[in-house]
Order: sequence, then structure tokens, then C-alpha cells
Amino acid sequence: MMTRNFAAMAMFAAVFSCQLFAQSQGTIVGTVTDQGGAVVPGANVTLVNEGTQFSRSTVTNGNGRYVAESFPTGKITITVEHAGFPKFVRSGAELTAADTITVDIQLKLGDSGKPSRLWPRPPKSKPRMRPSPR
Repeated sequence: MMTRNFAAMAMFAAVFSCQLFAQSQGTIVGTVTDQGGAVVPGANVTLVNEGTQFSRSTVTNGNGRYVAESFPTGKITITVEHAGFPKFVRSGAELTAADTITVDIQLKLGDSGKPSRLWPRPPKSKPRMRPSPR
């Protein structure tokens, strides 16, 4: 009788812990594009849980999509790298339990050895007014 109760309690604990584990995970999906809107297949996407440092890497498919299922919840840092583009890093995406979030990423063209920076455009020069003859 005691063995049967122990087995039942062990089974309950295993099922309960699996459900708790599943509830503390979510899914992150997104599409990587360039600044013209074209998809970027073959981009390396690395996701890191900022609290636990758990990481997972994946590669975008032919449609520029990436998926990370069963990822631990919390604040997430996403890094994307692809030849011809500067490394892209986005921190602070929030993944909650049993949720799916979409984080689309747009890569900017530039020197792939340096982080991309957006510089403000210089102000347009105003045409000079010539004094009218009197």
C-alpha cells in the first residue's frame, strides 16, 4: 500500500513539475529583413535570457523567419549577424509564460565590421535671397 502511494505521489510530482516548467517558457518568432524590406535568409540569430544567460542560436529560413520555441521567460537579448550587415543587438524584449512574441528585425546596410549608426541628415541649405535692385 505504501509503495502504491509513493508511486502515485511521484507521478503527481513529475506531472506537476513538467507543467510548471512548460508555464515558465514561451516562444519567440520574427522575420529578419534589410532596410529595403527584402527578407534575409541565412542570418544567425542568437537569443539570450538576460537573467539566466541561457542561450539558443538559430538560422533564418528562406523566408527570413526564425523561431525559438520553449525559451525561458524573462528579458531577452537578440543578436543577429549576416555577412554584409553590421551586427544587430536588441535588448529588453520581454517574454512571458506560455506566450508567443514577435520580434521582427531590420538590418541596416553598412560596414559589417562596425556597428551601424544612423546619422542625422545635414540641414538643407536655404536658397540665398539676392537683394532686389532699387
